[in-house]
Amino acid sequence: LRKLLPVREIPSAFEIVGHIAHVNLRTEVLPFQFIVGKVILEKNTPRIQTVVNKVGSIDTEFRTFGMKVIASTKGDSHNYDDDKDWSIVTVREEKCKFQLDFRTVYWNSRLGGEHRRLVQLIRRDASSKAEEGGLVVADLMAGVGPFAVPLTTTITNKNGGKTDASTSMNGNKNITVFANDLNPESYKYLKINSCKNKCEDLHCYNVDARAFVHDLDTRGIVYHHVIMNLPASAPEFLDAFRGYPSQQTFLPRIHVHCFAEKFTTDNRNTAENNDTD
Repeated sequence: LRKLLPVREIPSAFEIVGHIAHVNLRTEVLPFQFIVGKVILEKNTPRIQTVVNKVGSIDTEFRTFGMKVIASTKGDSHNYDDDKDWSIVTVREEKCKFQLDFRTVYWNSRLGGEHRRLVQLIRRDASSKAEEGGLVVADLMAGVGPFAVPLTTTITNKNGGKTDASTSMNGNKNITVFANDLNPESYKYLKINSCKNKCEDLHCYNVDARAFVHDLDTRGIVYHHVIMNLPASAPEFLDAFRGYPSQQTFLPRIHVHCFAEKFTTDNRNTAENNDTD
């Protein structure tokens, strides 16, 4: 690309989601977007079949964004307006397969490490509560199931080997998950992925997150972990837990994902100046 593009900053990174490569090109690179797409495609075929560039901003409600195809193995003449399936992909994570439409639901492959960390943490907790009747998880913004599906799948390792509950599906037998997402498309693929991965004790919902919490409380469902994976607005939903049933003998552990301010020298100095310890 350095030999082809007359720009100073050459695009070098892209996200892979199934057979799609996703780039977010700077304004000065846009006149050369099809060259960028062609190079990425040629260097990564057959794994990559389509290259898309992000168009516009991320939708605040469902975290989706517009995209433009800038290269494809189907050729330049392919009509993507008539082809409704080109963006349906299959991704693998935590020994599970997820089907999703990259245009209509939110998926970020770079979050795989965080998905794994939290899934393993909950599995370990479930193993310790095996004699207490198991563990319940409320996944408020579940998406297509990157937490809910690995926690409830009954598919075992192909080699039949057994490991401890922090790394194996065997720790799922004590876990029940109530998973919800407001996006109807996410809900659709959540159910599809539940079936594909033979999930048990996974209950799927398509309502507002606050209404979901209130419904669980009204029904007397006691949950040990709450997952709130919507970084743009998850903290705004914490008010749903005001008045948490006082008769409970413990409080749930709430995992809130949110964006943090970029760490710079300036805010490091501010933090040091405000340190009172």
